[in-house]
This record gives sequence, C-alpha cells and structure tokens, in this order.
Amino acid sequence: MTTTETLRQQYQLTRGARAALFEYCEDVSPNDFVATLESFGHGSMRHLLVHVANVYLYWIGHNTLQRNVAFFKPEEANTMQDVEVLYRQVDRLVEDCFNAFDNNWSAPLHITLNRPEKEINTTPLAILTHVLTHEFHHKGQVLSMSRHLGYTPVDTDLIRF
Repeated sequence: MTTTETLRQQYQLTRGARAALFEYCEDVSPNDFVATLESFGHGSMRHLLVHVANVYLYWIGHNTLQRNVAFFKPEEANTMQDVEVLYRQVDRLVEDCFNAFDNNWSAPLHITLNRPEKEINTTPLAILTHVLTHEFHHKGQVLSMSRHLGYTPVDTDLIRF
C-alpha cells in the first residue's frame, strides 16, 4: 500500500531536481529563456516550464481535486523568478492532493476529458505518477534546448553527483 508520507518524500525529491534545473536556468540569458526553438514542440524554455506547471493544474487541480483552475500564460513568466512563483502554486496544489487522498491513493477516479471527448478510469496515484514523469520528460527537453542555445547543462537527476 502506498502511503502519503512516501509520496510526499518522492515529491520532495522531484522538487530537489526541479530546484537544480531552476538554478541552472537562472544563468540562461533572458533572451535565450524566451527564444523560440522551432524543433521543440513548446517553443521556448519558458513555454515548456509553464506547460509543465499547467499539466499539474489540469490533472491534479481540475481532474483529481475537481477545482476550477486558471491556467498560467507563458507571457506571465518572463524570468525564472516568475516561473518559481507558478511552481509555488503547483506545490500547494500537490499538497492539497496529498491531504485529499491521504492513504487512499487507489480511490477510483472517473474523468471525462474534453479534447477529444473521452472517459478514463484511473486513480490519484496514477495521476500523481503521470505529472511527475511528465515533468522529468520535459526537464530533459529544457536542458536539451539550452544545449542548442550554446549552454552546458548540469546534472538535474534525482540523485546527483
């Protein structure tokens, strides 16, 4: 059985990896941070980081906690300090999820997706796992984007040397 405390620890590890990425991104020039790279689906490092935050809002806020959420707009995040403000809201939302599903991570969730219209059956554990792995996927893309812009990425894995 999955305990909430274990999941909180897992999220803290994720936040540590995120902090390493954010610290690295502080050294990216403001122009490079918002530069569009056509070969990447979300355009810029900024857009990608905002996209990840919005996925937390969508899956945890809207679908799991069934809240009306206002999604973040990339143009509201011109600096890493702006991005960090968004993720503090994400952190609070994840904490609300921990509280709502404390030791009930296998509770059935029936979610109706509206694009395309589809119904899925899942669990809070699956949703949490989805958003965490989604963040790590795109974290790698942010690092790859920075390499394309001439930077040397740092280690942002959960276990760093």
